[in-house]
Amino acid sequence: MHVISQRTLHEFGLLHPQNREPLLAWLRLIGASEHTDFETLRRTFGSAQYLAPYTVFRIGRCEARLITVIHYIRRCVFVRHAFTHFEYEEWLSRMRRKRAVREPLNGVAYAVDSSGLARAASALSGEVVLHYERASWKSDERILE
Repeated sequence: MHVISQRTLHEFGLLHPQNREPLLAWLRLIGASEHTDFETLRRTFGSAQYLAPYTVFRIGRCEARLITVIHYIRRCVFVRHAFTHFEYEEWLSRMRRKRAVREPLNGVAYAVDSSGLARAASALSGEVVLHYERASWKSDERILE
């Protein structure tokens, strides 16, 4: 597989020299392998986790995490982030908060503004949705006629 953005690995290895050798071992192993799906990848890397759309690898005695996006058909591995365990936990909590805001709560629909963007606050309260809809009705000239 072809690894894209080895620069991230190099920079992380410079900041954390204790993880340099495990990163190089991971790079050699992933570069020489031909994985067709996550299950075959999991046979080689038993600690790999899939957190859509990312594949997370534990590097060097669980001291570091490597966040990647893998395109199995193209045989490309895109390295997105390299974190220490503490940085990974912070990143993971931010990702979970983003997903929680995007998902509707208790069947409350999102209010969509004129640019097509959903307002995150609308998922938190039905009153916000109603207020936003009333404001958009008042600004619509066709309704005032």
